[in-house]
Order: sequence, then structure tokens, then C-alpha cells
Amino acid sequence: MTKKPLLTYILIIINLVVFIAIEWVGDTTNTITMIKYGAKFDPLIWGGDWWRLVSPIFLHYGIIHLGMNMLTLFFIGPMVERIYGRARFLIIYLIAGIAGVAASFAILSSVSAGASGAIFGLFGALLYYGFIQKNQHIRIDISQLVGLIIVNLAIGFSQPGIDNSAHIGGFIGGFLLANIVSLPRVRFQTKQMFTAILMGAILIGFIYYGYHKTYSKNDYLIGLSVSGEFIDNKEYGYAEKILSNYLENDDPEFADAQMYQGFLLLRQSKFAEGATYLQNAIKMNPQLAPAYAYLADAYYLEGDVDLAIQTVTKAIEINPDYKDFQKQLENYQELKGKR
Repeated sequence: MTKKPLLTYILIIINLVVFIAIEWVGDTTNTITMIKYGAKFDPLIWGGDWWRLVSPIFLHYGIIHLGMNMLTLFFIGPMVERIYGRARFLIIYLIAGIAGVAASFAILSSVSAGASGAIFGLFGALLYYGFIQKNQHIRIDISQLVGLIIVNLAIGFSQPGIDNSAHIGGFIGGFLLANIVSLPRVRFQTKQMFTAILMGAILIGFIYYGYHKTYSKNDYLIGLSVSGEFIDNKEYGYAEKILSNYLENDDPEFADAQMYQGFLLLRQSKFAEGATYLQNAIKMNPQLAPAYAYLADAYYLEGDVDLAIQTVTKAIEINPDYKDFQKQLENYQELKGKR
């Protein structure tokens, strides 16, 4: 058995380095920052960022979140590493962590990050060892271990904002993986093959369901809000990936996505393309006043001031109390007068 839990300490250092690096350039308590650097965010996974099924394992929301997870890893990691050996320990940790993220992807739509799924995977591996620990050098009190697992799960369910699906997914993954990799010097057996097939089916099932699940109106609005912040920050690639999930839906409720895409293209000086999306938004929802205002900008930037004035006037008719529309009209009229 491995004497020094080297990988446990390396994993802790990696998590600390990642945390410090993100704090250096941003704020780990800021949702947009965490999404930018790899947190689980469904619209970006749907948009092609499959690697977000792995990266959340190494990200943490603030120093308290990091401290709690690393403290737990510091205490239970060495035991799991000594029991299973370094290579098996790393396999359990990483794949259980992915299983936790995949479970969260399938069940929850919220932004999430943290090593807790991988850590619960270590709990699962310890529980499996407790069932087969006859004639082994390291002994585990199963009743104490089960109590510790229950307490940790109860804390998760009692506190808001904690991703319990990741905890449970990671725990199940760790238990199954411990059976698959088994202990050092134990030959691979038929039952391990069936467990490996089961583990693969669970992972594929979680990921498949995550890619095909329906999202609520609130999820859609969150996606729009996040894309809007990325547009404001001139990080257009993120916004484009998010919006790509909504553009094929012709339901009037999704007209805002067409409008955001049009605005995104205007910010990239793609005026004609932007105008097309804004026109689509207006067709889907003729009362969407901001779409007229953005379309007016597109017309003005293409050199048609008269059409820009007509279009922003329509925005004013829909929402006469919004002063920015009136200012926009006055600017166009002033610019026309100078020509």
C-alpha cells in the first residue's frame, strides 16, 4: 500500500492554485467569473463546452467553499489513497467527480462548481472497502462511516445553494468505481466488468439526459441575462454559444433571443446580419420595443437615417415612457440636420 498520500496533496495544491489564479483576475464569488473559467452552466455545455463536465471539479465559490472541501479531502484522501494506491485513487477521484457533475447536469439547471462530488466519491470508495475489508491491514468502522456520510448529506440538504445531485452522483460513482478498480493485487473479475458497464451506462445516461432535458422559462431568462453580461464585457464567444440554444425556437417567448443575437452582431459591426435577427424578433413579437431601437441603430449605421428615425419612433409608440428611446430619436434628428 502507498505510504505517502502524494496525490491527495497534489490535488489540494491544484485546487489552491486554480482558486488563487481566478481570484487574481476576477472574483470566485461572482457567477459570471465562475462561468467564464469553467463552472457547470448548461447552455454553454449544450453550446459545445463538453469540458465543463470536468472543469467544475477544480473550481470553488469563495474561500469558505474551498476551505471546507480541501479540509475534507485532507482528512479522507490519504486513507483512500493508502487503501487503493495512487493510480486507483486518482481514477476514483476524477471519474466520481465527473459523475457528480454529470448528475448535476442531468438534474439541476443552476450554475455549479466544486470538488464535493469527487470527495463524496471517496466516501463511496471507503464504504465499499468497509464491506470487503476482511484480512486487510486498514480497518474501517462502517457504522461511523455511514453516520459521517449521512451527516454530510443532511448538511447538503439543509443548506440552500448546495448541489446535492453532485454529491449523490459522486458518491454512487465512487462506490461503483471502487468495485471496478478493486484493491491492489486483486485480479479483474467478471463482476467488475458488469460494474464497469453499469457505471458507463449511468454516466452516459446522465449526460444524454442533460443534453436533451427541457428548460424552464426561468432557465431561459437566466441564459439571456448571462449572455447579456458577456456581450457588455465584449466576450462575444460565450454569448454566442448561449444564444445558439434558443435561436431555432419560433415561439414568441423566444423573440428576446433573436433580439440579443441581433444586438451581439451589431456590437461586432455585422450590421446587415444583426438587422436580420432584429427583424425576426419583431416578427415574433411586434411589441418588443427594444428590438425596434436596436434595429434603428442598425439602419443608422448602414447609412439610412430616415429609416432609423421611423423605426425608433415605433419603439416610442410602444413604450413612450422610456426616455432613452426619445434621446435616440433626438440624436438621429440632430445628425440628420447636420448632413
